[in-house]
Amino acid sequence: MEQKNTFDLKVIGGILQLDYIVDPSIGPRNGTIFVNDTSVGTVNWTNPSWVNSSDGMNATASLGNGIMSRYLRVTGFGFNIPANSGITGINVTILKGADAALRVSDAGIRIVKNGNITGSYLNDSSAWPVTLTYDSYGNSTNLWGLSWTPADINNNTGFGVVCLCKIKSKHKTCKY
Repeated sequence: MEQKNTFDLKVIGGILQLDYIVDPSIGPRNGTIFVNDTSVGTVNWTNPSWVNSSDGMNATASLGNGIMSRYLRVTGFGFNIPANSGITGINVTILKGADAALRVSDAGIRIVKNGNITGSYLNDSSAWPVTLTYDSYGNSTNLWGLSWTPADINNNTGFGVVCLCKIKSKHKTCKY
């Protein structure tokens, strides 16, 4: 049986980091495309490109009771995974927070494949913390209910992640 490289993909504060399990010499890749996806939700994210780093400047969505943000879509990672590699899992880690405890929660953390929002919803039902905190979705063996090839992930505008949040009660702000 042919040996294939495997990959663990991580989104950290809007940065998708590629860790070769076999060759750890490849470092993080920054997303280059940050947009409000209007397919769901009603409130746009302010400054969506600010998810590109964890420098204290955050994309935000200010929500009222029962209102959901739009998807914040991050793509454009510029991967060049060798064609003979195997994709064994996708782990997304998001730096997130809210301006008040127990008010904001996930409404949809999903993957983008071939430009489409698809695959399993990997939501965390707990409230977002007031302090910006990393939360992980998926893992090195979770494929989000999909099958993957290197070409799927190498698709610069077609591969990424979306984040959608909702208010549990009262008016509050999501930070990502």
